[in-house]
Amino acid sequence: MFLVMALRLGVGAAVGISNPKSTKPKRWQDVFEPSLPADPNQIALRYVLAILAALAALLLRKALVPLLGDHNPYHIAWLAVVFSAWYCGFWQSLLALAIEALGVWFWLLPPYETWRIRERSDVYGVIAFVLLGGFLTLLGEAYRRTASRKADAEAQAHRARKLFETFMENSPVLSYLKEEDGRYVYSNAANHAEMSDDFIGKTDFDIFPPEIARQKREHDLTVLSANKAHEFVENTIESDGEHTWLAVKFPVIDAEGRRLLAGKAIDITERKRAEDALANARDELERLVQERTVAARQLSARLLQMQDEERRRIARELHDSAGQMVAALLMNLAQISKTDSERARLLADNDTILQNLSKELRTISHLLHPPCWTKWVSRLRSSGTLMDLPREAALRLRWSLGRISGA
Repeated sequence: MFLVMALRLGVGAAVGISNPKSTKPKRWQDVFEPSLPADPNQIALRYVLAILAALAALLLRKALVPLLGDHNPYHIAWLAVVFSAWYCGFWQSLLALAIEALGVWFWLLPPYETWRIRERSDVYGVIAFVLLGGFLTLLGEAYRRTASRKADAEAQAHRARKLFETFMENSPVLSYLKEEDGRYVYSNAANHAEMSDDFIGKTDFDIFPPEIARQKREHDLTVLSANKAHEFVENTIESDGEHTWLAVKFPVIDAEGRRLLAGKAIDITERKRAEDALANARDELERLVQERTVAARQLSARLLQMQDEERRRIARELHDSAGQMVAALLMNLAQISKTDSERARLLADNDTILQNLSKELRTISHLLHPPCWTKWVSRLRSSGTLMDLPREAALRLRWSLGRISGA
């Protein structure tokens, strides 16, 4: 065992020299860990160590012949085989096994220093030694490969963890993990920088005001009860005022089978303020448009009212003045037509002309202010446009206005 320990320490020293960048602290348990063939530069060194271990075991057993005799010469040979299988590698241990078998055969089996074997039991002993040594070599190789895969998996997991930690610690997004009771178990650097507080082991009620903490807890329970991701808008009170956060929360299962609540939060305060300002500007614009629309309708109704009053005045004057004068002229002509036949004929023609003139005056008066004009004007005052009138009424009104303007 002393030989094994000494050789193991020699391997460790050689590895440390060949890899000066390795700063991993050594533990006393590492002495009993199998060597992993990860560094190709150490293959030659492993062969040298296996050969040295086999020769040292043979020389030690040869030196102990006067004390132990030639009975069971494989005592120390087993140590060299086990050491090579455990620390040097598969092919190195086979080489050590071959050296041990040949050395025991040549030096430790009678007749000594010859290849002849006197007893058949010695032949069986060498064969058993080789078979059992090969089995130990296979066991050592199997364990070494298992340990190598485990070490690779641990290294890969360590790299993945470091990559994840690097990503999370440099992410500007606030990220955290909570237990189901709301206690923080992880918080990235952005969270610490934003909140200026240590989250680990605390709940929202220990960090935020009661109203904000209650809101966050309700959102957590919603995600845990639904067992799926949800988005929320949350608020916090900072030194520069209220901040708005878009929070995404979702459940996760850790390596131990515990259900945790993961969350990410993005500060959308500036976007929320811009949206609020845009909404206020839109509301103000709609209010101004409504005010201008009301003013335009009032002006349109006033213009229509003035037109109605002007038409009413013209129609009244036509009816009261021109109509009465035409009626008086017709009555005078009727009196004159009773005296002379020729004069009566001319007067009859004039009477016809005056009748047509009277009829035309009544038509113009009717067109200036038709009977349904008041109803139409009332509807125009309420709507301010011809689009709300019946189609026939609108057409008649346009025709009347056009005829009057043409006249």
